[in-house]
Parts: sequence; structure tokens; C-alpha cells
Amino acid sequence: MRAEGNTTRRGALRWLAIGGAALALCTAAPSVDAQGAPAISVTFAQIAGGPGTPSVPPQYPELATPPFNTYPNYTVVSTKTLTLPLTVTMTEKLLSGDTFEATLVAVPAGKVDIVVKDAKGAVLSKGRYTIPPKTAKPSTIYPISVPYKVGNLVVAITR
Repeated sequence: MRAEGNTTRRGALRWLAIGGAALALCTAAPSVDAQGAPAISVTFAQIAGGPGTPSVPPQYPELATPPFNTYPNYTVVSTKTLTLPLTVTMTEKLLSGDTFEATLVAVPAGKVDIVVKDAKGAVLSKGRYTIPPKTAKPSTIYPISVPYKVGNLVVAITR
């Protein structure tokens, strides 16, 4: 009787392990865009920093640390969800008048080439960034900060 119980338990554990592996594979799969191409969805936020009473949005605690703490007050002024398809450059206009270009170059790693240009088209910043998964700490990247009004405009990207 005992041998039979161990066999049943082993069988259940085996199926549990197989089910867990299948679930991990399903959740690790990249998302796809409307045409079925590999893509990732990100939150693209523009955050204005300047003088005033110290205040940092709770979802962006890194803004209270160097180099961002040059300005004590930050306010989220724009948030947008973007789907970044593999190898397609997405362009967004920043509130500062500059342009932000993002191109997904690796799925599911979330590697993105980012280029920021001024109003005349001159490159202000460019680089390759890995956007960490939501479960990572920190989970947000801040690829650029540009002059804006009496302070700066920080771009934040989160999956």
C-alpha cells in the first residue's frame, strides 16, 4: 500500500513539475503586435522636474536620488502605453519639443535602442538600454533628461 502511495505522489509531483514548466514557458513568451510580430509593451512617461516643495511620484522613487535630485519637485505630466514591435522605430514628441525614438532590438530581453533629437534633428543622446521586467527592482529606466521650463523633463520607461 505504501509503495502505491509513493508512486501516486511521485506521479502527481511529476505532473506538477511539467505543468509549472509549461506555465513558465507561456509567461516567458514575448507579446506580439497587431500583425503578429514580436513586441513588448512599455509605459512611456514624461516627468517634469523643477523647484518647489520636495515631492516625487511614488512609482518613480529613483528621482529622489542623484543625479535627479538636483530638482526637488517632480510631477508626471504625460503617460502613454506603447507597443514596440521588433526592429520598428517608434517616434514620440517630447513636451520639450525634442523627439524620442525607440527601436526594439531583442525580445524578450527588452533591449531597446533609444535616440533623442532636438527640434533641429541634432542627436542629444543615443544608447542601447535593457528595459527590466516589472518584477525587477528597479523596474524603470531613465534614458534622458532634457531642459524643460524652469527645470528638466525626465523620460521614464517601464514594462
